[in-house]
Amino acid sequence: MRKWNFCAGPAVISEEVLSEVKEELLEFNNSGMSIMEMSHRSKIYESLAFEAKQDFIDILNIPNTHEVLFMQGGATHQFSMIPLNFAKSKEADYVLSGSWSKKAISEASKLTKVNTIASSEDDNFSYAPLDSLWNVSEESAYVHYCPNETIQGVAIHQIPEIKNHLVADIPNIQNLIQC
Repeated sequence: MRKWNFCAGPAVISEEVLSEVKEELLEFNNSGMSIMEMSHRSKIYESLAFEAKQDFIDILNIPNTHEVLFMQGGATHQFSMIPLNFAKSKEADYVLSGSWSKKAISEASKLTKVNTIASSEDDNFSYAPLDSLWNVSEESAYVHYCPNETIQGVAIHQIPEIKNHLVADIPNIQNLIQC
């Protein structure tokens, strides 16, 4: 009997998908090689990447105001990539609502001035600070928040209405950037 993993990170993959991967492992799309051996600049790979991105957009109904980025590294890596790409020698605003946002703040602090504009740390991250109470700085390059703090079970279900650029870090899914 197959086990099903519903934890964050690696998760259940249907047998149908695993069978398809198995079939394509030695040769992908009649190319004579596996996808793992193929150049990321090849037409076959570019087509696959475009299709995967479009499927992701369609499944999550992501509006044109957002961009989907497939980037190497896990969530912790992305915590440094966000300020490297978006701080632009400015400060950044962060909402501290759990373990993931705390790690994001720690990494961003190495690269830019970080303002913690709201926090629930005083109550052991038992709630998400209301966005109406976020003390957003006019000088910040972006506002970062984690809508799904998987460790504490804290979630922000509505996208906050923020004038600044808004970075929503969604662990184990992808980073969605609203610009």
